[in-house]
Amino acid sequence: MNLEKVKKLINELVSFSVNLKASEINIKLDEIDNYVKIELTSNVSNLDKSVIDNLKNKLNTSRMVELEELYWALLGENSQSDELFLLGTMIDHCEINYMENKELKIVLYRFTD
Repeated sequence: MNLEKVKKLINELVSFSVNLKASEINIKLDEIDNYVKIELTSNVSNLDKSVIDNLKNKLNTSRMVELEELYWALLGENSQSDELFLLGTMIDHCEINYMENKELKIVLYRFTD
């Protein structure tokens, strides 16, 4: 597991959540066989469906291994939503759920280098 890369992924998820005025942000990190699983849960009130749809579109981008080193350098440079697209190009799979109790759950999967 590349800890620097994992920290950047987590930082972006937390920044996104804080920008949504989330509370009770929890992170769970697991290294399982050949992949890393990062799970963020938080409470977010009145989250519009368009925000969820936009998040899903940006995070479900295909991983671009050949451009990762450039993207890692760019990630965390500013706080714009385009960084979610960068984040999406550095993960292999993502699950996003927003439940009626206002819990937002984002799970990222990244195969280890």
